[in-house]
Amino acid sequence: MADYFKIKWESLGKEVRCKKIEHNQFMFDWFEEQLPVKSMQGHTLAAGWAIMHVSVPLNKPVNWEMRTEVTEVIGEQNEGRVTMFMGNGTSAGLVIKYGRITEDMSYPTFAEVVEEDLGILKEVGAAQWEAILYTKEIIIAEFCKVED
Repeated sequence: MADYFKIKWESLGKEVRCKKIEHNQFMFDWFEEQLPVKSMQGHTLAAGWAIMHVSVPLNKPVNWEMRTEVTEVIGEQNEGRVTMFMGNGTSAGLVIKYGRITEDMSYPTFAEVVEEDLGILKEVGAAQWEAILYTKEIIIAEFCKVED
């Protein structure tokens, strides 16, 4: 199994690497098997600074018992943490924190943007915020396997 995947934003000419974290590694492995997938991107509006993917298409059903994942309070998570919300079995929601979040709910996390790429993630977050508020540009992210 891989220890990294990438998120690429072709329209922005940017990409970041996401690494496996200390917990929920089974979620990381399962997600990495789904790749590549593309998703329309959004942004949290009231809770703080996070990129959202409401409906990331899935190719395989989950292979673990739901609600057994390790969770973290989103406001206390490291910047770059990737949170997963399971949808209807054919899609999942992802939130990628890139700044302060005021919400105090706990959610399962499974990956984290590598420290060297956090600046790029913040640039992407700022571009998405600008798109939501002003330009109405649709930004698509591609989640990809890292080539060996």
